[in-house]
Amino acid sequence: MKMLKSGLLTIFALVSVIGVSCSDNSGAAAGGQEQVSAVQRGSIAVEITSSGNLALSHKEDMAFQMAGFVEQVAVKEGESIKQGQVLANLN
Repeated sequence: MKMLKSGLLTIFALVSVIGVSCSDNSGAAAGGQEQVSAVQRGSIAVEITSSGNLALSHKEDMAFQMAGFVEQVAVKEGESIKQGQVLANLN
C-alpha cells in the first residue's frame, strides 16, 4: 500500500509539473503575475468498485417421516449439498 501511495504521489507531481509547463503563459506575461504552488505530501484515497452476484446459503429445518435414532449424519454444518443427496441415516 505504501508503494501504491508513493507511486500515485509521483504521478500526481509529474502531472502537476507537466500541466504548469504546458499552460498558456500569455496571460502571465501580460499581467505580470504568476501563480506558484508547492507540492505537498498528503493522503491519497483510492476507491475500487465492482459488481457481482452473491450466493446466499439457504437454511432449512429437517424432519423425518418415521421415528428412529439418527445413525449417521453424512454432511457437516455449512456444507453445500445437492438435491437428492443423503443427509442422514436413521436406525
